[in-house]
Amino acid sequence: MVAGNSGTLSCFHHYISRESGRLALAMDADSLCEALMLEADAWEAGQRDPERISRIWCEEFHSTKVAERAIRLLELPMPNTLELVDTYP
Repeated sequence: MVAGNSGTLSCFHHYISRESGRLALAMDADSLCEALMLEADAWEAGQRDPERISRIWCEEFHSTKVAERAIRLLELPMPNTLELVDTYP
């Protein structure tokens, strides 16, 4: 992932963490192009592991994990009968 460094989209800092992306220094075409080229170079140099990146983000954003997190954030009791079925292969 390549994104612009924007205070209004601070989630990008999280999304590019764990060696899975890069932030551009500014929100302009030149900075974004430079970040994209650097990220492409990182992939070509073997600095990105697609299986690892996929594992990390699937674990965090799989529907069962998101549902569990939402229940915790809302401070709802986790129903005993609720079984979140993992359908991700």
